[in-house]
Amino acid sequence: MSPSKTQRGKFAKEKNFLVIIPVHNSKEATQKLLKHFKKLQPEVRLKNILIVDDGSTDGTNKSIKKAFPKVSVLKGNGSLFWTGAIKAGMAYAIKRNYRQVFWLNHDCLPNKGAITKIRAALEERIGDCISGWCYVAGARKYPVNPGFLNCKKIGLEKLNQKKFVIADGVNGNFVGFRMDAIQKAGLPDEKKYPHYGDGPYTFEISKKGLVVGILPTARASLNYEIERRLSPFWRVCISDKPIRQWIKYYFLDIRSPYHFRNKLYLNIQLQGSKGALSYLAKEIAVVSQIIAGAIFRRCLPARHTIRLLLLFNKNKIPTPLFFAELKALGLNS
Repeated sequence: MSPSKTQRGKFAKEKNFLVIIPVHNSKEATQKLLKHFKKLQPEVRLKNILIVDDGSTDGTNKSIKKAFPKVSVLKGNGSLFWTGAIKAGMAYAIKRNYRQVFWLNHDCLPNKGAITKIRAALEERIGDCISGWCYVAGARKYPVNPGFLNCKKIGLEKLNQKKFVIADGVNGNFVGFRMDAIQKAGLPDEKKYPHYGDGPYTFEISKKGLVVGILPTARASLNYEIERRLSPFWRVCISDKPIRQWIKYYFLDIRSPYHFRNKLYLNIQLQGSKGALSYLAKEIAVVSQIIAGAIFRRCLPARHTIRLLLLFNKNKIPTPLFFAELKALGLNS
């Protein structure tokens, strides 16, 4: 089911919604995004945007005020991380009685009409929490997974049907919410999930009996960091960092999806008591991948490793973008 053309036209004109964008030291990307929104007017006006700037030191806040004075800005002290910034923005929206709220990452550019499609679908109650569907910027044929169902990624065969897809939870790149759903579910838990609170929060919404899903026709381009999303094995293989640094990053860095505490909370939330065992198995698997990667890179030069990586991930990685990213990171390609 998709929103009607009449509804899409109606909501292109109505302005009672807020787009929350969390940022930290991302001056250039934020400027690019706001220039993009300027082109999307009147679908989204600058006064519909709230930037939550978590202690940037690169002049992000000043550049917004100078070039885009109509954009609202909330300032953090650098300790909010993603979930805390999103929570602050949602609290701001609740106080001002917005009808709908959007999450949008600073490196995600919605296509023209995408926000209107989600707004209409929310108003028609097709869903209470609806994600768009991102693709890799500069490589449209490479889609980005938007959510999960039964602890598994949503399959492409469902998304390609271009109909609303039910999910247990969605990723936070580009998501719209009805305000009454937020009021029923409460705000995200930034203490349990400082940096990866999107999946847990939207899963909590679905547990409340509300409808969570993806609208595949609402597309957006995402500046997808390919190297960061490789498995621990491949990341270690193509780097020269010592094992101890990778162990520290994966298990102790708040920004890691494998952070020991956050991962435990998430597994228990999704799977109950079985989640603790699942957590142990996954963390042991990560350690094993790190060790295996360190051994493998001793046996094979980086350039050969990269060729193998691309062979095993054929049709999953946009090769030109990947090589450009490796060069920017100073890795051999």
